[in-house]
Amino acid sequence: MRDCPHFPDFSPVPRILGVGFLAGMISLGGMASARALDEMPVGADPANDGGPSALSAHAESAALLDLSQPSADLQNRMVKIYGAGGFAEMEEYQSGFFISQDGLIATVFSPVLNADSLECVLFDGSRFEAELLGIEPTLEIALLKIEKNGLPYFDLSRNADAAKERVLDGLPVLALSNLFGVAVGSEPVSVQAGNISATTRLNASRRAFETQYRGKVYVLDFTTNNPGAAGGALVSADGKRLYGMLGKELQDAQTGCWLNFALPVSILNEGVRNIQSGDAQTLAAMGRDARIRPERALRLNELGIVMVPEITARTPAFVDAVSENSRASRTDLRPDDLILYWNGQLIQSIEELEQELDFTDWEDPVRVSVLRNGELLEIEIP
Repeated sequence: MRDCPHFPDFSPVPRILGVGFLAGMISLGGMASARALDEMPVGADPANDGGPSALSAHAESAALLDLSQPSADLQNRMVKIYGAGGFAEMEEYQSGFFISQDGLIATVFSPVLNADSLECVLFDGSRFEAELLGIEPTLEIALLKIEKNGLPYFDLSRNADAAKERVLDGLPVLALSNLFGVAVGSEPVSVQAGNISATTRLNASRRAFETQYRGKVYVLDFTTNNPGAAGGALVSADGKRLYGMLGKELQDAQTGCWLNFALPVSILNEGVRNIQSGDAQTLAAMGRDARIRPERALRLNELGIVMVPEITARTPAFVDAVSENSRASRTDLRPDDLILYWNGQLIQSIEELEQELDFTDWEDPVRVSVLRNGELLEIEIP
């Protein structure tokens, strides 16, 4: 499992109340004290709440969480997502959770979603094909939909309002996710317990972490950045409040340390609203067929871009090579870049990229968004 002996220079970093541990099969006592700690007034100091020994008592209680009840209450809100992957060290699975009773699913945007069909496995082992409604590229989140009603779900707006202005640093939390893809049917997703060690901004690391998002995150004191965990739910120790979504695997380019973090529910809620309102890129808003085709369409060889061979019907749009002395060679476009956007249009495969070229005039500059080592980059080809 990935971990790092120290965090980047986050300041201030509050006291750590316990050590995170994998708890999918662990059930211990002491939930009552952890719940009391979680429900303390904002700004209260647990160290002075019951005398000098209060901190150690809270720490001991946090390490003895009974995870059986909150796990049972929340499993039916979690979704195991399967899509593209299985090559170039890319996993074909990730996590998500319901945010409406009629099948809306929040998850991270990743190459897993670049598939002909996306399969969602629910808590009871039932399987549904999901539609990708849209993504928020800055936050790197995605919104999926399955055709099913009456589902238990996390109310994003209510949880965002509840977390507003609250200081969550130091609170015990649970993380639910399908890490390592161990749950493939009706098995419960894994549950981990730990604490929010700090609230900070990703740019506090001086851009060492390769990600487009530079806003507020919760840094966690336990390992949540394993394959498949991204898109999982971060909840309060009693399981009654959603605090955020587990972030993608991010590695410090300078130290090699892995960052365990979650996107706060307030920011997640705003991103989902952007997708639903059309302010973010949505598939329904594309309208490719309704646009006017230019007299002469652009072709990739005219830019000097060579794509990887199409080995499947939905081969992701990876760049294989950039020809010397070409239009593309005058930019930062590189081999192994994954093209996600072409002039603002979402690209999920080489086939879609070729279709998009039909609407690109050969003389016009091209705006391309690529994924490189986990970082979303904007490139303009003159």
